[in-house]
Amino acid sequence: MVKRANDESHLIAIHSYDYLALPGFTDEEILNNELSRTKNIITNLIGKKILCICII
Repeated sequence: MVKRANDESHLIAIHSYDYLALPGFTDEEILNNELSRTKNIITNLIGKKILCICII
C-alpha cells in the first residue's frame, strides 16, 4: 500500500513504529529506536528518503 501511494505521488509521512508511551523515552531514544526503525522500513519500500516525520 505504501509503495502504491508513493507511486501515485502521495506524500508519505511516518510516526513511531510502536504505539508506546513516548513520554517515557528521551528524544534521542525516540529518534533512534522508533522513528529510525520506521524510516528505514519505508525507505526500503519506496526507494527514497522520507522527508516528513509526524511528531504528535
